[in-house]
Amino acid sequence: MELPDSNVVYEFLTPMGSSQESSPKMIVIYSQLDPGTWSNDEWLSHSAEECIFALKGSVEVMAGDKKYSLDEGDSLYLPENTPHKIYNPGTKKAICISAMTPAVFISNLRA
Repeated sequence: MELPDSNVVYEFLTPMGSSQESSPKMIVIYSQLDPGTWSNDEWLSHSAEECIFALKGSVEVMAGDKKYSLDEGDSLYLPENTPHKIYNPGTKKAICISAMTPAVFISNLRA
Protein backbone atom coordinates (compact mmCIF):
# COMPACT_ATOMS: atom_id res chain seq x y z
CA MET A 1 0.00 0.00 0.00
CA GLU A 2 1.26 3.48 -0.84
CA LEU A 3 -0.04 6.59 0.92
CA PRO A 4 -0.28 10.11 -0.50
CA ASP A 5 2.73 12.33 0.32
CA SER A 6 4.73 9.27 1.37
CA ASN A 7 7.82 7.60 -0.12
CA VAL A 8 7.23 4.36 1.77
CA VAL A 9 5.66 1.16 0.49
CA TYR A 10 3.71 -0.49 3.32
CA GLU A 11 2.58 -4.09 3.74
CA PHE A 12 0.30 -4.98 6.62
CA LEU A 13 1.47 -8.17 8.34
CA THR A 14 -1.37 -8.33 10.86
CA PRO A 15 -4.05 -10.84 9.83
CA MET A 16 -7.33 -9.02 9.25
CA GLY A 17 -10.67 -10.60 10.10
CA SER A 18 -13.65 -9.88 7.89
CA SER A 19 -15.79 -8.54 10.73
CA GLN A 20 -15.44 -5.71 13.21
CA GLU A 21 -15.69 -8.26 16.04
CA SER A 22 -12.31 -9.75 15.11
CA SER A 23 -10.39 -6.49 14.71
CA PRO A 24 -6.90 -6.68 16.20
CA LYS A 25 -5.76 -4.34 18.98
CA MET A 26 -2.27 -4.09 17.45
CA ILE A 27 -1.06 -3.73 13.89
CA VAL A 28 2.29 -4.85 12.45
CA ILE A 29 3.56 -3.14 9.29
CA TYR A 30 6.46 -4.04 6.97
CA SER A 31 7.81 -0.94 5.21
CA GLN A 32 10.39 -0.20 2.51
CA LEU A 33 12.08 3.18 2.10
CA ASP A 34 14.23 4.04 -0.92
CA PRO A 35 17.74 5.47 -0.44
CA GLY A 36 17.97 9.21 0.16
CA THR A 37 14.25 9.68 0.79
CA TRP A 38 12.01 10.65 3.71
CA SER A 39 8.98 8.61 4.74
CA ASN A 40 6.78 11.73 4.58
CA ASP A 41 7.12 15.35 3.57
CA GLU A 42 5.13 16.38 6.65
CA TRP A 43 5.45 15.14 10.23
CA LEU A 44 3.32 12.08 11.02
CA SER A 45 1.56 11.83 14.37
CA HIS A 46 -1.03 9.28 15.47
CA SER A 47 -2.79 8.15 18.63
CA ALA A 48 -0.88 4.88 18.82
CA GLU A 49 2.31 3.76 20.52
CA GLU A 50 4.83 2.55 17.93
CA CYS A 51 7.93 0.39 17.96
CA ILE A 52 10.12 0.64 14.84
CA PHE A 53 12.60 -2.19 14.13
CA ALA A 54 15.29 -1.76 11.43
CA LEU A 55 15.32 -5.10 9.64
CA LYS A 56 17.64 -4.16 6.76
CA GLY A 57 19.75 -1.08 6.12
CA SER A 58 19.86 2.03 8.28
CA VAL A 59 17.33 4.75 8.99
CA GLU A 60 17.27 8.03 10.86
CA VAL A 61 14.11 8.68 12.83
CA MET A 62 13.28 12.29 13.57
CA ALA A 63 10.98 12.25 16.60
CA GLY A 64 10.01 15.62 17.99
CA ASP A 65 13.26 17.56 18.31
CA LYS A 66 15.49 14.44 18.51
CA LYS A 67 17.22 12.31 15.88
CA TYR A 68 17.76 8.57 16.35
CA SER A 69 19.99 6.46 14.09
CA LEU A 70 18.89 2.86 13.70
CA ASP A 71 21.11 0.22 12.12
CA GLU A 72 20.07 -3.34 11.30
CA GLY A 73 18.69 -4.95 14.45
CA ASP A 74 18.08 -1.67 16.31
CA SER A 75 14.65 -0.55 17.48
CA LEU A 76 12.97 2.57 18.80
CA TYR A 77 9.84 3.09 20.87
CA LEU A 78 7.67 6.15 20.12
CA PRO A 79 4.94 7.21 22.57
CA GLU A 80 1.54 8.05 21.10
CA ASN A 81 1.15 11.45 19.40
CA THR A 82 4.92 11.82 18.83
CA PRO A 83 5.49 13.75 15.58
CA HIS A 84 7.95 11.74 13.51
CA LYS A 85 9.35 10.97 10.09
CA ILE A 86 12.01 8.57 8.84
CA TYR A 87 14.96 9.12 6.51
CA ASN A 88 17.06 6.53 4.67
CA PRO A 89 20.63 7.92 4.53
CA GLY A 90 21.98 4.77 2.87
CA THR A 91 22.58 3.69 -0.71
CA LYS A 92 20.24 0.66 -0.49
CA LYS A 93 16.56 0.26 0.30
CA ALA A 94 15.85 0.23 4.06
CA ILE A 95 13.32 -2.21 5.48
CA CYS A 96 11.59 -1.72 8.82
CA ILE A 97 8.89 -3.45 10.78
CA SER A 98 6.61 -1.36 12.99
CA ALA A 99 4.18 -2.52 15.64
CA MET A 100 1.48 -0.09 16.73
CA THR A 101 -1.20 -0.22 19.37
CA PRO A 102 -4.03 0.53 19.22
CA ALA A 103 -4.46 -0.44 15.58
CA VAL A 104 -5.33 3.09 14.42
CA PHE A 105 -5.13 2.36 10.68
CA ILE A 106 -7.48 -0.66 10.64
CA SER A 107 -10.64 1.43 10.07
CA ASN A 108 -8.99 3.03 7.00
CA LEU A 109 -8.43 -0.42 5.49
CA ARG A 110 -12.02 -1.56 5.98
CA ALA A 111 -13.58 1.50 4.37
